[in-house]
Amino acid sequence: MSKEGIGENGAVLGSGDYWSRVNRSTFLGGLMRRTSETNYSETLRETGSRAGDMTEEIYDDLQEHRKQLSSIDSDRRNALAMQVRGLYDVCRMAGSSCSHSGECVAMLTLSGFFSNPFSDERAIQNAIR
Repeated sequence: MSKEGIGENGAVLGSGDYWSRVNRSTFLGGLMRRTSETNYSETLRETGSRAGDMTEEIYDDLQEHRKQLSSIDSDRRNALAMQVRGLYDVCRMAGSSCSHSGECVAMLTLSGFFSNPFSDERAIQNAIR
């Protein structure tokens, strides 16, 4: 008579109950559609896609309120920029697109909002005259 392997979680190795118990105790398992599921790569892809969608929504909101960004408290802008960087990391880990993350961070840090009037040679010469 053969004896089935029992995991540390008390379930037969590889059984649905085994995977349910493993998934309940892990972060990635918490993202699964069903607790007994084992398609981790698909779950990671879905998570990356959701992170990309979130970044697109943030980008659209920032574009819509672009003129008001400088009046938002810098702590809030920095916190949102940090979240966008985190979403980018999730996308990168999942191999998903996160096309506007850099633009979001630039808008939130106000990069490029204040241009230097003396940034080119012609502007400098006009100022001298």
